[in-house]
Amino acid sequence: MFNLISNPWIPTSRGLLSLSQTLEQGDALQLELSGIQFAAVLRLLLAVCYQIGATSHNIPHHGISSTTLKNLEQHKKKFDLHDGFLTCPDLTAKPRTVATLFSDSPSGDTMVFHSHTWDAVPLKVTNAELMLRLLEFHCAAPGFGKSVTGGRSLSPCADVVLGIAMGKTLLETLALNLVPDLQIPTATWTLPRAKQSEFKLKTRDHPNSIAERYTWLGQSVRFLPDGVGTARGFKLPAIGDPMTATALGRDGQANSVLRPFNLEPWLLACRLRGLATIPAATLTHAESLNLPFKLRVIAQVSSQRNKAKILERIDSTFDLALLNLELAAQVLKLRSAIAYLDSEFAARSFVSTLEDHLHLKGADFRLEKFIADCPIPIRPHHKEKLLKTAGSVVERTV
Repeated sequence: MFNLISNPWIPTSRGLLSLSQTLEQGDALQLELSGIQFAAVLRLLLAVCYQIGATSHNIPHHGISSTTLKNLEQHKKKFDLHDGFLTCPDLTAKPRTVATLFSDSPSGDTMVFHSHTWDAVPLKVTNAELMLRLLEFHCAAPGFGKSVTGGRSLSPCADVVLGIAMGKTLLETLALNLVPDLQIPTATWTLPRAKQSEFKLKTRDHPNSIAERYTWLGQSVRFLPDGVGTARGFKLPAIGDPMTATALGRDGQANSVLRPFNLEPWLLACRLRGLATIPAATLTHAESLNLPFKLRVIAQVSSQRNKAKILERIDSTFDLALLNLELAAQVLKLRSAIAYLDSEFAARSFVSTLEDHLHLKGADFRLEKFIADCPIPIRPHHKEKLLKTAGSVVERTV
C-alpha cells in the first residue's frame, strides 16, 4: 500500500512530504516542482482545500490545522495509489509501458524527440514518482484523451496556458488561487468510483464543482500488472476552469473574461511566448486579496500534426513590478516581424534568447545591441528592418 495522505511523495523545500504534512506545514515551505507537475500537484492541493472548506481569507492567517484535515482523513482509504485513487479500476484498455505517463521519456513514436532508448526497456519508478506522473498525465495527457488544460484538441494543447499566482509560501499560493466556488465542493474521492460505462455514456463529463474538476481526468488511467492502461475520449471542457487562461477572439478582445488594466503585463508576457491568452480567473481573484504575488506561466506546446509530440515547454515567472511594458510592447512587435520575415521557430528562439539576456544583463540590457549581435540566424537585411522596428515609437494600447 502507498497512501498519499500519510506517505511522503510531494517534493517541497523541506524535503519529500505526505499530503497532510504539506498542508500542515504550508506556511513555511514551497513546492519544489517545475512546469506541469507543479500545476498538477497544486490543483490537487486546491481540491483538498475546497473539499475541507478552507477559504482564501482564512488560510493565510490560520493555516490548515490537523482538526480541519480530519475531513480528509475520513476518506483516507480512497487515497491509496494502487487501489483506484484518481484512476478507473474497471477500465479496459491495451496495456502500455509506464513511460506512457512520462511526457519526457520514450514511448511509442515520441522517442526520437526525447531519447534513443526503446520504450520496451522497463522503467524503475518509485511510488512517489508514479503519483507525480499520474497527476502530470491528469493535467497534460500527451496524446491520449482530453486534458484539464483544454477541450478543443488532443493535449497538451497549443495556445492554452495555466495561469498561477505565486505567493511567498505555499499557503499564500493556495489562497491566491482558491477562487470562491458557489457549487458544492465535491471532490472525486468523495464520490463512488467512476466506471468506464459512465464515461462512455458521458454521465460524468460535467463536474459539479472546481474540486471535482481538478481531480477528474486521472480516471482515464488504470494501473496494470505489466504497465498502465489509458483511454481515449474522456472529455472535460475547459469552460469553467478558473486556472486556465481563455483565448482572445479574432477582434483581440477577451472571450467573456474580465481583464483588469493592471494585469496587462500578463497578456503581453503570454504573447511574447507566442500564446494568445489572457489572465485566468485566479489572477483576477488574487488581486482582490491584497497579497503581493508573481505570475507563473505554465504551458506545453505540441506539434500541430501530432499532439503527442511536445515541441516546447513554458515555465516562466513574471514580477509585475519589474516588467517593463514599453520593452514588452517593442519585443511583441519584433516577434511578429520575425515570424513574418522568417519563421515561427525563429520568432520563438528570438524571444527565448532575449529572456536569457534580460536575466544576465539586467539594467544594462540594450534591445538594439541585442538585435545587432543576436546569435539566431536572421538574414542581414531582415536585421536592418528589425533595428528600424526597435527604434520606432510603439504606442501602448489599452
